[in-house]
Amino acid sequence: MAGEMEQLFSVVGRVYVMLRRETNRMIDVEWTITNADYAREVIRLARTTGVDELIELANRIEDTHPLLPRIKRVEVIPPTVSFDAPKYVQSLR
Repeated sequence: MAGEMEQLFSVVGRVYVMLRRETNRMIDVEWTITNADYAREVIRLARTTGVDELIELANRIEDTHPLLPRIKRVEVIPPTVSFDAPKYVQSLR
């Protein structure tokens, strides 16, 4: 349990730095760890930035935070498109 809290503290600290750099918003790291509603809002803020690293960190907070319910993530893989027709048949060049 203590190791998980250290990891959570580290991840939230990284979110603090990146949110400050990207959006000039400051968060309270300790309050994020102790309050589930505040943590959800921090996760929402991180995801709305569109920065891949912040989105990944938000997912890690959601996965490790003891006050948030565990959510199973399903990775969606886009279907591959296969063209069996000869080139330029039924299409513009």
